[in-house]
Amino acid sequence: MYDVSSYQYTSASDEALLASLLAMSTTTIVISLLVGVFGIVCMWLVFQKAGKPGWAAIVPIYNIVVFFQICGINPLVILWNLLPVVGQIIFAVYTIIGYFKLATAFGKSSGFGLGLWFLSPIFMAILAFDKNSKYAGISSK
Repeated sequence: MYDVSSYQYTSASDEALLASLLAMSTTTIVISLLVGVFGIVCMWLVFQKAGKPGWAAIVPIYNIVVFFQICGINPLVILWNLLPVVGQIIFAVYTIIGYFKLATAFGKSSGFGLGLWFLSPIFMAILAFDKNSKYAGISSK
């Protein structure tokens, strides 16, 4: 049986644990903020290339409306989010379709659209900072 009376409380180890958790949390928060700001900058530049206001990238919900406009998707699909579960799935499918249409609108392949879907920050940065990426719009077929 385990003898509880032999346990010694050491505050030094607890303080070290707390300090390491604080350091990890601070690092995670700083990295998350940097990635978020970088994503906003990339979206801002992509919006400007598409002839939309760059500031729209920082306005919640409106940035999704502008994204769908650039992709040639009716922005009213956002209303699907009002339905529980099924609505979010439908909205997610429209967002994936939007990534592929965004790639097409900038003259990129469907493989690039796949990259936008899986590695959005990296491929959005390519769209934003690539001088050869020009917005051609969505052709109605």
